[in-house]
Amino acid sequence: MLGDIGDGFHYIAASKSLAPLLLLLLVDDSLIAGFFQMLPAFATTVLGSGVVGMSYILAARGLGATVSALVLAHGKERFIGGRIVLWAFLASLLSLAAIALSSQLAVAVFFAFVLGLATETRRTGTVASIQLSVDEAQRGRVMGTLFMLSQFAAGSVALFLGAASSHMSLSTLTAAGVAVGTLTWAVMFVRRDVLFPRGTPD
Repeated sequence: MLGDIGDGFHYIAASKSLAPLLLLLLVDDSLIAGFFQMLPAFATTVLGSGVVGMSYILAARGLGATVSALVLAHGKERFIGGRIVLWAFLASLLSLAAIALSSQLAVAVFFAFVLGLATETRRTGTVASIQLSVDEAQRGRVMGTLFMLSQFAAGSVALFLGAASSHMSLSTLTAAGVAVGTLTWAVMFVRRDVLFPRGTPD
């Protein structure tokens, strides 16, 4: 098992496009997971809406993800690729920041819907690109490594936000994370022609 995990890491590191896709996935998933772990406190203390507001936000996010899934199912290859993932990543970051900095439930619900759209597009595009570009013999190892890293990153950031929230507000912490994510996006956007050449599935 450890050998398979090592093979997955090596294969990802050796690919010019898999590593950037994985980095985008880890940054976005970890920030979102961390924020939504703290959503009950955010909905109560910032929005003043308690469990009702939290339910609206979660429902809006789920609706956005459902709409995205339906569009992707009909769009097929047109919505798969590193460039689509790159723009969806930025939209997801900005939507998360808008939720974290909002003080009105209606605004948070709207951007939760946008977040669901962007996140599902980014996640599906990443997985599809990996599935299409990875050698069949390595696909299971790469997908397993991706899942393991995603869960580890999400849990680590959730733990950090929970511990740090006693010293700083969740909005401030999330905004700082989004700033780091946006810098990551900017670097990859500048190098997009190298990382995600046109006409390739990745």
